[in-house]
Amino acid sequence: ALCKRNKVQARRRLADCKAFVVSAFGGAGPAFQQLFDDHSQAYADAEETLPRIEWPGATVRGYRGRAWLQQLLNTLQDERGRIPFGQDTSSNGGTWLYFFPNLPGRDTPVDYKELGDASQTALGRVARWHHARGFVDLRRLAAPGRGGEGGPELEFRAFLMQVPDQPRECNEDGEMLATPYGACQTFIKGVISLDRPLQRLCPRNIQVPAELGPGPLFLPPPEKPPPPTVAEELESEARRIVGKLAGEFARMCYEKGFVEPQIAGPGGELGPHSLLGHKGVSQHSFLEWFQEQEEGGSYRDLSAELRPAIVRMVRSEAKDGPSCGLSGNEKDAMYSGIRDMVLKHLFRALNHDVDLYKRKRDARLWRGAGLQ
Repeated sequence: ALCKRNKVQARRRLADCKAFVVSAFGGAGPAFQQLFDDHSQAYADAEETLPRIEWPGATVRGYRGRAWLQQLLNTLQDERGRIPFGQDTSSNGGTWLYFFPNLPGRDTPVDYKELGDASQTALGRVARWHHARGFVDLRRLAAPGRGGEGGPELEFRAFLMQVPDQPRECNEDGEMLATPYGACQTFIKGVISLDRPLQRLCPRNIQVPAELGPGPLFLPPPEKPPPPTVAEELESEARRIVGKLAGEFARMCYEKGFVEPQIAGPGGELGPHSLLGHKGVSQHSFLEWFQEQEEGGSYRDLSAELRPAIVRMVRSEAKDGPSCGLSGNEKDAMYSGIRDMVLKHLFRALNHDVDLYKRKRDARLWRGAGLQ
C-alpha cells in the first residue's frame, strides 16, 4: 500500500510539473527552447517584426534609500548587506514583476468585481485573465559599475506567465486561451540601472570613538548658587513688605476716592487700569491712615516682619557696635552709621522695584497695537 501511495504521489508531481510547463511556456518544446536555446536572434526578430506595446514614459527615475538598498543586497546575497538567510534558506537572486492590464479611462488597475460600470465588466474579466508575472534575475547588479561612469546596469527580458488561481468565471465559456502568454512567449524588456556603485551597508563604516578618560560620561550638575547674604535677605524682605504697603495704599485710595481714569492711547483712550493717588494725597497722610488701621496692629505686624532681617544684618556688618541703648561713650556715634547702612539697603530695594515696573510699563508701550 505504501509503494502504491508513493507512485501516486510521484505521478501527481509529474502532472503538476507538466501543468506548470504548459501554463507557463505552452508545451515542453517551447519550454526547452526558451530555457536552453540562444534567444539573441529570436529577440531581435521579435522586437523588429512582431507586435509590441511601448509605455509612453520610456524612463522612470526614483530615489531609493538605505532600506531598499539593504533589501537589494539581501536578495543578491551580497556580503555588503546583512545577509539574514540561514543555512537552510537561500535567496532566489531576483524578483517578480507583475503585469495587470489597465481599462480605458482608468489610471490604476481595478478588478472586474469592483467595477461600477456594467459595460466594462466583460473587458474587466479579460484584463483579470491576463494578469501575469515575470521573474527578473538581479544578480548582475552585484557586478562593478560601468567603467566609473555610474552604478551597475542590467538589461532584462522577463517572460510573462499567467498568475495562478484565476477565478473560474473569467473564462467560463472558454473563448480565451488557457495559457495566454505561454504559446506566444510574451516578454517584457527593460533596463535597470543605478547611478552609483553599491556600497557596503552592514556593518556600517562608523568611526570608533576616542577612548574616554576615567572621568564621568556626563557633565556634573551645575553648582548651587551661594546662599544669600544678610544684606540680600534684608533687601528681599523689604521688597516683600513694599508690595504689602502698595496694596494697603491702593485700599486707602479707593476708600478716600483718590481714583481717576488713566489715559493709555491716542485720542484720550482710557486704559483698563485706574490711576491711584495721583491727586489728593498729602504728605504723611498714608502713614497716618495706616497707623489707624486695626488700632495700629497692621503697622506693628509689618515692623515685626522687617525687624529680624535688620537684626541679622547689624550683627553681621556692625559687630563692634553698641549692644543695646546708649552707653555714653564713643560707640553711641555708631548708631548714625548703622542707620545709614540700613536705609541704603532699603532704598536699594525700593529703587529695584521702581526700575523693574518702569521697564514693564515701557515694554507694554512698545508692544502697543497702535505702534505696530
